[in-house]
Parts: sequence; C-alpha cells; structure tokens
Amino acid sequence: LLAENITDVIWTMDIDGRFTYVSPSVQRVEGYTVEEALERRIENYLTPDSFEKAQRTLEEELSIEQTAAVDPKRTRVLELEQKKKDGSPMWVEVKVSFLRDAQGRIREILGVSRDITTRKKEEEERRRLEAQVRHTQQLESLGALAGGIAHDFNNLLVGIIGYTSLAL
Repeated sequence: LLAENITDVIWTMDIDGRFTYVSPSVQRVEGYTVEEALERRIENYLTPDSFEKAQRTLEEELSIEQTAAVDPKRTRVLELEQKKKDGSPMWVEVKVSFLRDAQGRIREILGVSRDITTRKKEEEERRRLEAQVRHTQQLESLGALAGGIAHDFNNLLVGIIGYTSLAL
C-alpha cells in the first residue's frame, strides 16, 4: 500500500544493475510503466556523468565491504541526473543501502529515488542571484573608490589652480 501510493520511487536491483522491483509510482514520476522500468538497466536511466558517479560509489561500497569494521546498515545518498520517458532531464536524490542474506552477504541494492528537479532549479537560481549581488557589490565598491579618487584629485587641483591665480 505504501509503495503504491508514495511519490518517491522505491526499487531494488541486483549488483549487475538489473532492476528486480520498481514501485508503481515510477509511472507518475518518470513516465515508465513498472514493466518498462523493470526491463531497463541503470545505465539507460542515468546520464553518463551520473552513471559514472553511481558506479564509483558502488565500487567504494563494495571495497568497504572487505574491511572488518563494516556497518551493514549504512546508507549512501547521491544526487543523480536521469532522463524521464519523454526525454526530459530529471534530478533525483537517491538513498541506497544493501539487502543482505542470512550470512550478511550483499544480495541486492535497495533504493529510494526522490525527484529534486525543482529544488535543483531553485538552488541554481539562488546561486545566479548571489553572483549577481556580488557583482553589484563589486561595482558599488569600484564606484566608491573612483569617487574617492576624484574627490582627492579635485582637492589637489583646487590648490594648484589657487596658487596659479595668485602667481598670475
């Protein structure tokens, strides 16, 4: 009931990148039917940069598995860019962890993907406005500096003109 009615997409996949479960919310969020989503591989969803980031993270996590002090309940959060069925870009925040067998070995990857496209656009707009404010402040400082120099230069000229008048 929860998986069918949430706005996030819950999924599981094997270590080779094949989906084994995708919640029905995938159709609302990404435009794919559950069947279409299950047929696709992770590299078909993500942009090349995001796929590389996801691969690197998986490799890091698998190497962490080899250490003695591994936390089997650890999670990772990634921001990845993918394409919806209609081809439009979509940013997702993906929270992933491992599903394990009785011996504690990794069986599958469990993930929850949340659409953060609006948040990313708002962050980009905020960065753009902050850069614009910094630029305006720099111009204001430059104007104040130029005004100060002009005032000092004017003071020097008044003295020079005054002495020149007296000399004449």
